[in-house]
Amino acid sequence: MPILRDLRAWCLLAALGIGVAVAAEPEVAVAAGSSKKSRSTSKKKKASTTKKSSASSKGKSAGSAKSSSSAKPQLRPAEGPVAVAGEGDDEAEGEAGEDEAGADEGGKTPEQEQAEIDAEFDGGAPAEPVEAEPPPPPVDNTPRWVEHEVIPYENVEAVAGRYGVSVKEIVKWNKLDPKKPRLRSGKTIKIKAKNPPPPREKIEYEIQKGDNWEKIAGAHGVDVKTLKRWNPAKKDKKTGKQKPVMIAGKSLRIWVEPAILGGGSGDAGSGPPSAEAEGRLLAAKVRGNAISIGTPTQGRLVNGVVFPELPDLYTLRKPEQSFGSSHTVKTAVQAINAFRRGSRYSRELVIGAVSLARGGRFRPHKSHQSGRDIDIRLPIRASVEHKNAPSPGEVDWRATWKLIEAFVATGEVQYIFLEYRLQKSLYKAARAAGVPAKDLAAVIQWPRPAKSNNGIVRHAKGHTSHIHVRVKCGPAESKCESGR
Repeated sequence: MPILRDLRAWCLLAALGIGVAVAAEPEVAVAAGSSKKSRSTSKKKKASTTKKSSASSKGKSAGSAKSSSSAKPQLRPAEGPVAVAGEGDDEAEGEAGEDEAGADEGGKTPEQEQAEIDAEFDGGAPAEPVEAEPPPPPVDNTPRWVEHEVIPYENVEAVAGRYGVSVKEIVKWNKLDPKKPRLRSGKTIKIKAKNPPPPREKIEYEIQKGDNWEKIAGAHGVDVKTLKRWNPAKKDKKTGKQKPVMIAGKSLRIWVEPAILGGGSGDAGSGPPSAEAEGRLLAAKVRGNAISIGTPTQGRLVNGVVFPELPDLYTLRKPEQSFGSSHTVKTAVQAINAFRRGSRYSRELVIGAVSLARGGRFRPHKSHQSGRDIDIRLPIRASVEHKNAPSPGEVDWRATWKLIEAFVATGEVQYIFLEYRLQKSLYKAARAAGVPAKDLAAVIQWPRPAKSNNGIVRHAKGHTSHIHVRVKCGPAESKCESGR
């Protein structure tokens, strides 16, 4: 019996132990759930606090950005030409390049780089002087009245272009019919112009063996059509047929610029002409009736004139693609001549695409349609042996700046396209040449963003081995449009 009594006691104790264990499990579960809930609530509180903090910091940042942007002048987005293609490329004008904005690989912004360059040239030793001519004497730009003698087959548009005035002004000054203004050969008309050119002179040219219409016209700065009209074929009284005109020993009458004859640049024996006078002499050989119509991306060329052969100034990569308006070609000839005279650069300067003879679509280019766009290969350093298109490290940036400076000085350039990341090298070269930083703001877009509407030198992707010069519409080109 005692044994039975002990067994009952042990069973009772075992039952009580199991009950306690089972009862404890829910408490543990509840405690665990409570702990998880507590941690979840804590996380939510932290997340809420973080969001509030982030929102607060964003609000402060936005407020700071607003206050800082209001203190600085806003840069306008570029509204320059859209679709200017380079030599052999078809990239759209204004497309962002890799280095167009923000910090560079070293963590510096373009503005910081500019400050370092300016400090180098403003606070250090004076820049090396650049070889240049003494400034020319001041020119009297006061308009004055002159009399112009009309030559055979000359029209009002040609006279307007010659003097840099409008057709409407000539019609008004001379009381011509505004609907059909006609000029009579040998008569004189009144013109009010700045720096009027000297009158053309009539000469008798003796035809030489081997001459032809094109050769004679090119040598005297006139177009073939006009030369033939000045010297029409005469009929043989016996046969009734037209006699040939181009016979060696016979004479042709030609109205030429005094510059063609070697005059108009000063007194004899006064020494070599200045760069400006020499440029005018060369430009006088360019035929004057080539007209740009429309925009560079939707335009055409009337009576297109090819760049004259001037090997001392430049080389034409493809003459059949080197047609432009008279105003464009004359501007380029004068600018390149000034560049040659004002720099030490003696290597070849290559002119690439300009326009086709009649303008219009010129693949693969998106512009170059109206005779106002000129691709010019960047000057190459003297140590570079090849004559191909240069890489950025092979470019003579000092000479490149002098070339761009010469074009800008004409006052007839609308844009010069060069990829943004290369404009820093151009800026530094200009500072090294002694140009003040304040003067470069109107010329070079850098360090302002690549899409900003600043400077004559603008970003255009793909323009790394050449510059793309766009000349303004000429004074006599009434149907020419600046375009975008």
